[in-house]
Amino acid sequence: MAQNLVNVFFYVDHQASSRRLPQRPTRTEFLGVVESLIGQSQMDSATFAINGKPIAVGDDDTFERYRDLFRNECSVFVLHRLVGGGNAVDLETLQTIVSRELMQELDAIRTKIPECLYCCDEDVLGKKVCCFYICTACIQQAVSGIINNNGAVIKPPCPKKCGEEIDWGDVLTTTTHLKQYLQLSEGLKELVSKINVAQCLCGALQINTTLYSRQTCGSCSRDMCFFCNKDWKPSTMTTQKYTCGRPECVYTATITPALTVYKFQAGQQIPAKRACPKCFSVGAYGEKCKMHECANCKHTYCFYCLKPERVCNSNNQKG
Repeated sequence: MAQNLVNVFFYVDHQASSRRLPQRPTRTEFLGVVESLIGQSQMDSATFAINGKPIAVGDDDTFERYRDLFRNECSVFVLHRLVGGGNAVDLETLQTIVSRELMQELDAIRTKIPECLYCCDEDVLGKKVCCFYICTACIQQAVSGIINNNGAVIKPPCPKKCGEEIDWGDVLTTTTHLKQYLQLSEGLKELVSKINVAQCLCGALQINTTLYSRQTCGSCSRDMCFFCNKDWKPSTMTTQKYTCGRPECVYTATITPALTVYKFQAGQQIPAKRACPKCFSVGAYGEKCKMHECANCKHTYCFYCLKPERVCNSNNQKG
């Protein structure tokens, strides 16, 4: 019986490429394709992620847990461990190709629609997408927003609120590289949201296995702080985990809360914002009472010690 094959997008060495793999490939089959892309000499330093989720390939038993992730049009990122350096990731070439193909497809549309849902222009060239009509000008604006990484949602919900997502890769069928670009962009956003993965200014995607701040990009050889992506300056930076030591280092600033005066204890400061211990929604200190009711889950806790109101009051009575 013929084996089912899936199309897999690989992101490696300044380019994106697609390869055919068996559905649920074996570890040997997967590594064989990777080796054909990066060469045997790079295999020992390579690590992998599928759609932004890291996977382990140390042995067959470990790899078995990830075989179901290999679905049609999934994205595989090949990274190099930063001890270090990383493989370069260049979306610019793919952006250029997709932009050119987009204009070619839009120019080929000859069907008129009664009215565009977005601009309300009538009797214009366009397409029916999901359960609404959209003109070519609005399609270009929507897709260009995604291509240019201006914060546009990659798969926005249908504006008619039917519950479906708009996959422009399926809508624009002749723009062959668009779906590939969308898949890679979506996986890349999830991947770089992790603390140990970042992109150098040159575009290199890299994984930090030590979590120390000073790293050298394997693509452009720039010495940098891995966490704030600034050029490394020994006079103002120190090599340590999670930060280069500057107050404005991005990760330091993220985990260091702004402080405010605690009204109920002289000379004491507390974070101006706290995360609810129950649902993790963030709330602000209003100085009215040390007890705070979460606006999301209604859990009441002490803004100072984060314990539930009943526990905090009980401890105070004992003390």
